[in-house]
Amino acid sequence: MEAFSLKTEHLVDPIGIDPPDGRPRLSWWLRADGRGAVQTAYQVRVASDAAALARGEADVWDSGKVASGTSDGVAYGGPPLAAAKRYAWTVRVWDGDDLPSGWAAPAHFEMGLTNPVDWGGAAWVGRAAFGSVQLRRAFTVPRPVARARAYVAAVGCGELYLNGRKVGDRVLEPATTLYHKTVLYSVYDVTDAVAEGDNVVGVVLGHAWGACPRVAPKRGIGWFLHGWHGSPAHGFPKALVRLRLDHDDGSITTVVSDGQWRLAPSPTVDDCHFYGDTYDARRETPGWASPGFDDAAWSAADEVDAPGGRLRPQVMPPMRVVETIRAERVTSPAPGVHVFHFPRNVAGWTRLRVAGPAGTVVKLQHSERLAPDGTGRIDTRWFAGDTVGLDGEAKSFQTNAYVLKGGGAEEWEPRFTYHGFQFVEVRGFPGTPTLDSVEARVVHNDLRSVGTFDCSNPLLNTIHDLTRKSILSNAHGFLTDTPVYEKAPWLGDALLTGVTTLYNFDVAAFYDKWFRDMAEQVRADGHLGPQAPKGEGGQAGDPLTRWGADWEGALLQMPWEAALFTGDDRPLIEHYDALKRHTDYELGRFVEGVNASFWGDWLAPDGVKPIPGLCGTAYACRVVWLMADVARRFGRDGDAAHYAAEAARVATDFNARFFDAARGLYRVPGDDAYYQTANLLPLAFGLVPAGRAGDVNAGLIAHVDRLQTGIHGTRYLCPLLTDAGAGDAAFKIATATDYPSWGHWIEHGGATALFEVWERDGNRSRNHHMFGSIDEWFFSHLAGLRPAAPGFRAIEVEPHPVGDLTRARATLETPHGPAESSWHRGPGVLRLDVTVPPNTTADVLVPADADGHVSEGDHRPASLAPGVSLVGVEGDRVRYRVGSGRYGFTVDPSAGGR
Repeated sequence: MEAFSLKTEHLVDPIGIDPPDGRPRLSWWLRADGRGAVQTAYQVRVASDAAALARGEADVWDSGKVASGTSDGVAYGGPPLAAAKRYAWTVRVWDGDDLPSGWAAPAHFEMGLTNPVDWGGAAWVGRAAFGSVQLRRAFTVPRPVARARAYVAAVGCGELYLNGRKVGDRVLEPATTLYHKTVLYSVYDVTDAVAEGDNVVGVVLGHAWGACPRVAPKRGIGWFLHGWHGSPAHGFPKALVRLRLDHDDGSITTVVSDGQWRLAPSPTVDDCHFYGDTYDARRETPGWASPGFDDAAWSAADEVDAPGGRLRPQVMPPMRVVETIRAERVTSPAPGVHVFHFPRNVAGWTRLRVAGPAGTVVKLQHSERLAPDGTGRIDTRWFAGDTVGLDGEAKSFQTNAYVLKGGGAEEWEPRFTYHGFQFVEVRGFPGTPTLDSVEARVVHNDLRSVGTFDCSNPLLNTIHDLTRKSILSNAHGFLTDTPVYEKAPWLGDALLTGVTTLYNFDVAAFYDKWFRDMAEQVRADGHLGPQAPKGEGGQAGDPLTRWGADWEGALLQMPWEAALFTGDDRPLIEHYDALKRHTDYELGRFVEGVNASFWGDWLAPDGVKPIPGLCGTAYACRVVWLMADVARRFGRDGDAAHYAAEAARVATDFNARFFDAARGLYRVPGDDAYYQTANLLPLAFGLVPAGRAGDVNAGLIAHVDRLQTGIHGTRYLCPLLTDAGAGDAAFKIATATDYPSWGHWIEHGGATALFEVWERDGNRSRNHHMFGSIDEWFFSHLAGLRPAAPGFRAIEVEPHPVGDLTRARATLETPHGPAESSWHRGPGVLRLDVTVPPNTTADVLVPADADGHVSEGDHRPASLAPGVSLVGVEGDRVRYRVGSGRYGFTVDPSAGGR
């Protein structure tokens, strides 16, 4: 057995980390032959460099041999780590026979600037007026550089330049936070960008969310701003910069932002996340970030007030241009108007290639669809209307403008906005554009894929693919609701696809940042609000205070569910006080047993009522129960007992109000209608009285001729039907193509991403992830791969061959290594292949009614195979327990007996 794939804080060789307790978490995978491999001990060594480790020296920390099977989230236990210093580490492990492995190939991590003094006197700089600006500072490097790092914090967005070139490929950096609580900074390795002699560092600043312009809304764009223009840290873009150069002789050169930096307006004369960027190429100053540029006409940068929040490194995957897409065709629906048609709905922006006279203005307006009037123009019905930008000009929603400098071919793409679109209407283009004149640039957090799913049903595979694309389209520092309209971090939306996201992408670091956003927004009274981060921070008078635990409860539910996948429960303890305040707030919102929400089961089809009282109350009950579990997990016994008692009380009150004991179903008092969601949520949250779950399930099965759920009920509809033995009914719903269904969007609506509403012609977003919760069912039930303990330390594999499916397969990179569940079936025979990573165990529930009907390899019954033990027969399932390794189970009902 050997250790490999070493990570620090969920990342490979990160630079600029600052864990909350100063103790980085170290993880590794294990490689072993055969079955049942377990780690019984480990030894971690941390050194000042890899050369020391190669000599067998651990001059920073040596854990010694630690008797433990833990291989993920092992906390560094040595002396305090120095700011901005790079460390090397390695690990070896002992197997079940107490035999040690060799030392793993060294990994590295580098600490960030852990306190204000580490910034070396750097000052926040900018210009106390709205508008994008360029900042520059010339400096001299006196001797050879061994290592160079740049640390750049910004309110708004800040692009770093060195010696005439942009550094790296990150965009829209850093991510948005509540700036009066936390300000993120980016760390760049700039060793290859600096040289002896004359150098120049430059920064271009734009607004983004955090320095959102005070636009003058005409018809509602103020709603989309969601209070950012009035946030406590609202203001103009500003930056804080420190450049550290470590020389070969051990000396250090430091360059910091201060009043000696020079400043000039940027060619980006206006920028806004919503209406777009305006760029005047005539204002470009070639060479502005290069040595030798004459900046005498520039002014001195202002040293400005800090935004107030703690500086933290941005360690989550950055936003990048991850793909470039060519248009399929260009049409001209009117003179001077050209519409570019792209093959799918994306989030990002467009790159323009053009040539023409100086001063020519080309406008590019982005939309998800064409107008319904048949003119061939883009659809702008749901846009917020025109508004007035910083330059005093009227602005159209999702529109970029480029002013040509003339003199030949020009190429441009925006840098401080993004849009959701499949169609782009271009006006003012000189001449006739070609397919190469406008390209789509796909932009989102570069989240690494960790899970796969496929099956024999093409429609389900398409739904899976569109779910992944919709999640990525909305990954912009947090999960937004849509890249078109609000671009807002609605918590209820993200809660519903939280597990789906964990099945598909490595979001541990991405979620860490977002969980902090949520916790920092919790007021002293426990109120959070339905979005986080939100410009006004959920302050008193917030018009959205009526939203309930079905949105705000994401604060507790999302990190709790994330811990099941990542094994990382540190966010729960780090933000424990905020979680507790919010739970008390939810308890205080109960009035006569009801904790009402604002919209409840949002966007149910055909006018089905959203049942806000029942929906909000069910979620509030779950929040209290989870708080009891979290308190118990961390040894807060008094809190655990208190919240457990409160959870029992509110559940009793919930059932007294909503459970019709005579009929065995949940309903809204005074309303005799059957609501699927009203019965799904109590089942999902364990609220049904003892002995009555069968009745509630039976009623649910009797009322599923079609889907009638909004966003909350939809997440649980197919899983709970499948658990209740009605998997074929769940399959019918999932594969339907009539309204309402995912298939209706795809086969009749031309969907290339998920829609926001069930109506395929509904005038809402066509790139929204919240109904992608169905993808969770693909993994957890169709393929049957799910966690049975935090961090997948124990796994449960329970496939469900429903409907006419002939195969399904899911893979997932767990904290311990790759896991897989794959099955296929033919006439009378089913084959199930399972992969369990080292240092874990799995319970495998095979569809069969007797152990003797199941073989594993050459062994019948399967329980005779090495590493396989029979737990028991559970109805039409046989439960086996296995250790790590690969297993192949075959079910042949005709082969009974032993």
